[in-house]
Amino acid sequence: MRLMDRDKELMVFLARYRFATYDQMAFALDINRDSLRRRLRKLHAQKLVEQHEVIVTPMKIWQVTADAVEFLGADRRAPLDMKPSTVTHTLGLTDLGIFFEKHGETVVTETEILIGDRTSKNMAALQYQADHGRPGPVRAAPSHTPDLILMPNFSGRARRAAIELELSRKPPRKLKQILALYRDADDVDVVVYYTDQPTVWRLIERAAAAVGATDKVMLRAWAPDARSGLTAR
Repeated sequence: MRLMDRDKELMVFLARYRFATYDQMAFALDINRDSLRRRLRKLHAQKLVEQHEVIVTPMKIWQVTADAVEFLGADRRAPLDMKPSTVTHTLGLTDLGIFFEKHGETVVTETEILIGDRTSKNMAALQYQADHGRPGPVRAAPSHTPDLILMPNFSGRARRAAIELELSRKPPRKLKQILALYRDADDVDVVVYYTDQPTVWRLIERAAAAVGATDKVMLRAWAPDARSGLTAR
């Protein structure tokens, strides 16, 4: 199988973010549209990527296949099934990840957190810190994996930020549990919640106040990017 570096870069992007639209890939990787079309056609013919149609966006969704995961190596997770209920959230995270990376941030996706990839030995510690507030596996403790992590950089921000895209209401008890974990996590300095729902915004504010995590929680309004094909709700 002969692949160019640009082909591998495209597959790694899809493996990191799970799936993306054509427009998201073209923008994120600065690929000419005709070139991207040819590369996707080639990868599709080699059964390394596949496309899907889902009800939440008129755009086709692309993801890597199990063959691509095997080609990339054991440090990548197998692709997820295309469940319509997860598409809006995942495409929204892809939008956010692209935005942050375009602004010079080092983004660690949920997939990379779960496999401990890209951020060396510190990621395993981060997983436990974000989950339990202390190092080492805690088998019986509740856990939570951030949607994205922004690593400290040299352009001014020295804090490690967890990013959450919250598009639906969680039970208050569950949300308080998650925010308490963040409150106690030594390796997460701030958690930024993005939402497009005023009721969710207020729910997060109340939960943060209830568990004493107000100083660690930030809220930001979210709206879908046109490249995802999602529409404002």
